Amino acid sequence: MKLKSWFKIILFVSSYFPLLIIFSIKYWDYFNHIFSYIMLATSCISCSLTFYMIHQANYISGKVYKIVSIDSQASEALNYLYAYVIPFLSFSLDNKSEIASICIFIFITAIIYIKSNLLYINPFLNLLGYNSLKVNLEDRSVYVISKQNLFNLRNQDIINIIHINENLYLFDKTVEIKTRE
Repeated sequence: MKLKSWFKIILFVSSYFPLLIIFSIKYWDYFNHIFSYIMLATSCISCSLTFYMIHQANYISGKVYKIVSIDSQASEALNYLYAYVIPFLSFSLDNKSEIASICIFIFITAIIYIKSNLLYINPFLNLLGYNSLKVNLEDRSVYVISKQNLFNLRNQDIINIIHINENLYLFDKTVEIKTRE
């Protein structure tokens, strides 16, 4: 299931849904609430489409891979939080240059998020019960998301994962490999 660029944008927007809600609350009184409604609608639509995409991926057959090693991604998740500082900085929606500056910042953040394939860092998926883990397979490193506890996975485990994007996979299940005697 190869994601098109537009769906990567949807994943980006859904990953920042809490930020959109913060913006909508903070700037509720501007533009006769239109700005807030747009932020809330954008957040709801992107989260709904993300949920639909992940749900549909569950119906695709996965492939079996052997885990070579597992890496922690705590530092990358913390880097994601820098954008949440934006609404707490003082800027006025009456000043067009400040609005343009914030829009440019968000645009650059979206490009980095999409081009760097940081699609696995998504609080919406965390709220749905998914967690992510970087797994080194025999031929590549990938990010695996799952509702199951991925932290029980060990080196040399055999897993069945569903391809979502270049380096993003959905964990299907572990596969028991029986050796022939």
